[in-house]
Amino acid sequence: MRLRNLLLVAATFVVLLSLAGTLLLATNYKHLGNLVRVLLLIRSQYLYRVDTAVLVDGAIKGMVEALGDPYSLYLDPRTFGHLREQIEGSFGGLGILVGVRDRRLTVVRSYENMPAHRHGIRAGDVIVKIGERSTEDMDLETAIDLMRGPVGTEVTLTVLREGVKEPVRYTIVRERIQVPTVESRPIDQVGVVHLAISQFTAQNG
Repeated sequence: MRLRNLLLVAATFVVLLSLAGTLLLATNYKHLGNLVRVLLLIRSQYLYRVDTAVLVDGAIKGMVEALGDPYSLYLDPRTFGHLREQIEGSFGGLGILVGVRDRRLTVVRSYENMPAHRHGIRAGDVIVKIGERSTEDMDLETAIDLMRGPVGTEVTLTVLREGVKEPVRYTIVRERIQVPTVESRPIDQVGVVHLAISQFTAQNG
């Protein structure tokens, strides 16, 4: 196991050297050596076992943050996937916008003609369970991950609604969701229209 860990760290070191480039290696090799030394110390001396990939991701984030540039950001694969879904404006889901209100996962909006809306889920409903998992103390990102998924698969939401004593369970089939990012409504009788753009995505064009 010890040999395997050393080989893994050595492989990580090789990747870092490749990314650093010849000039960086020639002028700042001591700093790279310090980085590898810290990796070795954490893996051998830290109280708990830590995945090397987590450490490398943390090092990359630190390097990008050290630039001091608010427009430069490192995204891990999971976060990048969410961003791509947001930019493309479509994903497998239920067609609801949720947020945390009074520490409870709450439906902010249920989009018309989408799966959740057709099943009767309304704005203001409190989601207490997704599947069999309680949403108590669940962060928003985890909740969204659980509700999204492959098109055609099912997810069950347990909902509390004001004026209804018992929780209501809805089993909903995920569909390809295209969130309306541009909405319009007439505001007078002379052809003036109010346009609202909630976010910029590939669908806006």
